[in-house]
Amino acid sequence: MKEGELLEKLERKYERPTPGVCVVCCGKLTIAHSGGGLPLRWVCEEALAQVGSDDEQAQSHLDESACLDYRRVGDARVMQLIEMYRDLRAKVPADEAAAGSVETTLD
Repeated sequence: MKEGELLEKLERKYERPTPGVCVVCCGKLTIAHSGGGLPLRWVCEEALAQVGSDDEQAQSHLDESACLDYRRVGDARVMQLIEMYRDLRAKVPADEAAAGSVETTLD
């Protein structure tokens, strides 16, 4: 596997997922919970802002808008490292980059 392919696989694995829009109002979703061994939980921003008012409709909206991602939560540190690596590689002259290019058998 070439260096570029490996970086693309890492990016796909560690990028933060994007859930789309709220199924109730088509509003923006925001992260309500991440970590602690639980799935990443997205909810409607508007419903989250109203939930403290003891409004049953807002709570219902919040519950219906919840989107759980059990597969992955992303890792901003890995994404930052990939970006830093790409920036450094861009500064290396092309002939030196080709000489130092490593092919790996990792999948």
